[in-house]
Amino acid sequence: MNITHVVVDLKSGGLEKLIATIALGQREHGHNVNVVCLSAGGDTAEFLQDKGIPVHIAGVQTVRPVSVKKVHNLFLSTHTDIAHLHTMPAGAFGRLAVAGTRIKSLYHVHTILSVAHRMTRKEMIQEWTLSHLKGHILAISEAVKRDMVERIKVNPHKISVLSGGVQDETSIDKIKARNQFDIADDASVIVCLASLTKVKDHKTLLEGVARVPDALLLLAGEGPLREKIECRASRDDLKGRVRLLGQIRDVSPLLAASDMVAMTSYPREGLSLALVEAARAGRPAVVTNVGGMPEVVQNGITGFVVPPRNPEALASAFSRLLNHPGTAQKFGSVARERFLQRYELTPYLSRLEQLYQML
Repeated sequence: MNITHVVVDLKSGGLEKLIATIALGQREHGHNVNVVCLSAGGDTAEFLQDKGIPVHIAGVQTVRPVSVKKVHNLFLSTHTDIAHLHTMPAGAFGRLAVAGTRIKSLYHVHTILSVAHRMTRKEMIQEWTLSHLKGHILAISEAVKRDMVERIKVNPHKISVLSGGVQDETSIDKIKARNQFDIADDASVIVCLASLTKVKDHKTLLEGVARVPDALLLLAGEGPLREKIECRASRDDLKGRVRLLGQIRDVSPLLAASDMVAMTSYPREGLSLALVEAARAGRPAVVTNVGGMPEVVQNGITGFVVPPRNPEALASAFSRLLNHPGTAQKFGSVARERFLQRYELTPYLSRLEQLYQML
C-alpha cells in the first residue's frame, strides 16, 4: 500500500513524534510511506529523512486552486493509495486534493478543533462541508469526536476513535536514570512533558508544586513562555526545585527517574502522548479534567484527575501520591497494564490498517 502522511510541518512535539512513529512502523510492515509537509520541514522531518522516509515540502499555506493542485500532484507522483491527513489545514488541502481521484483520505484530528482554532461559525460550516466529501475521520480521543459531533455537527458515523501509537520498550532502572539527571535517590520527582505554551498552563503547575515542600519538578519541552517560567521558578518558594531541560527526544530515562507525571492543560488537550508514555513507564499521573486526558488517566485507579486552574487540588493530588508510595506504585502498575491493552503501537497499527482497508 502507498501511504502519504500530510501535515503542516514537522518540528518537535507530540503530534510530530506520533507521525514519525506511525510512518516508521508502517514501513516495517511493508508499506511504501511518504510524508508531505505543507509549509515547512523541521527537526522531525530531518529525523525521518535520516531514517529513509521521503519528506516532500509542498510550500503552500492558503487553500487556493493552485495550492491544492500542488498537493494533488504530489499524491500522483508518489502513487498514493491512502492520504493520511493530520491537523485541520492538512484535512482541507488533502480532502480537496483527492476529490475525483481513486485516492482515499483519512483525516486525523489530534485536538479539540472548536477550541484549538477558535473556530468561527463560517469555519465550522466549512469543516462540516468538507466532512461530506468521501473519506473517513479519525479522532485521537472520544473527547475530540464529541467536539466534532456536538459543535461542528459532523455525522458520528463518519468518525472513528483510535488512541495510542506508542511502542513498548524495556524498562529502565530508576536509580540509574536518576544518576543520569543528577537526582538524589530519595527525591520526590514530578515530570511534565509539554511545550512551554499557554495552553499547557505551566502557571498552575508551578503554583501547585510550590505548595508541596521538597518536590522537584522537571520540565521537558521548549516554547515562548520559557522566560516567564524561569522567572516564577526563581522565587523563594520554588527556588532550586524546578529544572527546565529543554527539548528531549528520548523521554524514557526521564520518565524512569520520576515518581509521577503531571499535565495541567487548559482549555484543551486532545489526548497527550506524554500520558501514554507515562503509562508505558508504569508511572501514575495527575491531570486536569480537560479534553481526552481523563480517558488515559482514570481517577483513583491510574492517577488523579483534578479541576483545571486549581493549584490547591493539584498540590493535594501530588501529596497523596508522594506520601503514599504504595498507592503510587499500584496506580503505575495498572497504568502499565492498560497501556499494553489499549495504547501499544502494534495493535494501533493493525487497527489503522483496518481503517485503510475499509476505505
